[in-house]
Amino acid sequence: MPLNLLPQNICPNSSPNPLSYAYLASMVAESKAVKWDGVAKIDLTRGEGEGDACVGRIKLPPGHFNGETMFVPRHDDPAACASEDDGFLVTFVHDEAAGSSYLGIWDAATMDDAPLARVALPARVPYGFHAAWVGREAFGAQLRSAPLAAAPLEGATLVAA
Repeated sequence: MPLNLLPQNICPNSSPNPLSYAYLASMVAESKAVKWDGVAKIDLTRGEGEGDACVGRIKLPPGHFNGETMFVPRHDDPAACASEDDGFLVTFVHDEAAGSSYLGIWDAATMDDAPLARVALPARVPYGFHAAWVGREAFGAQLRSAPLAAAPLEGATLVAA
């Protein structure tokens, strides 16, 4: 079935080798509304005529819609990962029937529809919300160098890695 895809995320890789996979928010082409209902794993090494480049797809339950998907390596050092897809896919999901949002986490290697974890969020995350993953080392360096690191905004909770 043809998919509409939202170009966005690849594995953060320090290797000089070309990357094999990209992870993109997806929806079936017949959809009338722009609501992403899953994540597609695209094999970037497949050439034209070499078969379907979509080698995996996480399909969300009916009425659940996701935003931009981040690939998070299993280890802080991507070189320590067993393979390029050894990691997690993380995205905000909105459940329209319940009127709530959650952070969903899936296994990038298996692309199993069942999430490894769902973290309930206290507020709705709007469609189209973008995201970025910052590893432990980079986050710690940012906290140490940021002028607000010692004085968080009123009402904010500062969480260190």
